[in-house]
Amino acid sequence: MKWKKDLYRPLESTPAIDENGIIYIGSALDNNYLFAIYSNNGTEKWSYYTGNLVTSSPAIGADGTIYFGDWNGIFHAINPNGTEKWKYQTGDAILSSPAIGADGIVYCGSHDGSLYAYYPQNGTVKWKFPAGYWIRVNPCIGDDGTIYCVSLNNFLFAINPNGTMKWKTDVDAGTSPTIGPDGTIYAGWDTLYAINSVDGSVKWSLPVSGAIEGSTPCTSHEGVIYFGTTNGDVYAVNPNGTIRWRKTFVESQSPAAIGEDGTIYIGMYTIFNGRFIGYLCAYGPGPQKKMTITEPKPGKLYVFGKEKGETQSGITFAIGKVTIVAEPTIPLEIDHVDFYLKSIRSGSEDWIFGFSDNKSPYEWVLNQRITNPVIRIPPLCYITIAVTAYYKGGCRWGDTINKMLYFHLL
Repeated sequence: MKWKKDLYRPLESTPAIDENGIIYIGSALDNNYLFAIYSNNGTEKWSYYTGNLVTSSPAIGADGTIYFGDWNGIFHAINPNGTEKWKYQTGDAILSSPAIGADGIVYCGSHDGSLYAYYPQNGTVKWKFPAGYWIRVNPCIGDDGTIYCVSLNNFLFAINPNGTMKWKTDVDAGTSPTIGPDGTIYAGWDTLYAINSVDGSVKWSLPVSGAIEGSTPCTSHEGVIYFGTTNGDVYAVNPNGTIRWRKTFVESQSPAAIGEDGTIYIGMYTIFNGRFIGYLCAYGPGPQKKMTITEPKPGKLYVFGKEKGETQSGITFAIGKVTIVAEPTIPLEIDHVDFYLKSIRSGSEDWIFGFSDNKSPYEWVLNQRITNPVIRIPPLCYITIAVTAYYKGGCRWGDTINKMLYFHLL
């Protein structure tokens, strides 16, 4: 880590960096500010008080002006020295982040249902487009100056630079629209839509698992679309709408980013023992750092450690001793593997730490009755088993057996 800066407030916007290396980011709690931070050492250059949450990510104009909105419904333009250039009061909260056109016009949506176009010099409204419902996500701008925005009434709008509507198409609302190399517009919620930018017709649609909530799709130079879902899947979709690959981990509400070498980076998170655990995941060439529970197998009966065949219910059933086996894809890069379990019947959400193994093969011999300090768990109960592999360098990967029937008297 180069440095970290404690701002004592939650941060829910994406930072922006100007040509001088100054980082701008807003805070999302009482007494909210836009902060300017030196990127070389993390010290604060200045802070600008807004009075309400800032979840709108800043955009920086050619002259260094910083644009963003707040939950008071005020759209701000701030000079590089931290003083106010101008501000404009819209009719409701602003969660949308601004986009800046080639001519300097600044576009941003509001929960009052309008997309605003501001002159950068003084904040005069050039026009405002009535979308009919909240504009929560970010607009984007095509090469011809067309502005694309999504309203929570499910429509993707294409708006001419003069503020008139070019077309609109139902895309189930959801994510911010993005533009592919060939001009195709991508947007959606539980379905990814590819929209023809000329007339708004649907080129193809792809139903996905969960929702594309916050995970704005990004596209490579080859036109491959990458995004995550709330169901824990990361998708790579070909320009014709077919799935190139799909990987499952934990929930994602973060936009993906593509490195120079083609590696895909995306933020994901889960809740473990009541705590949020966040991951930065990298997908790319080479073996994937993951781990799989290989024993016990799904739907098998185990008696004192020996596999005896299939169960009629299709649920794994272990009587007496059973060995939990975890196999990482790159064993030489493993630091350690932790094993946990919890009783489903007890109603407790607390995981019981079972065992930590730092040598291959990574195994835990479960040979005792499940215990809980608060609730008496019967000898026969359903359990969930979770295993987490900790790779050297900080990467983690988990796997679970969601439901296994376990019987032990001791």
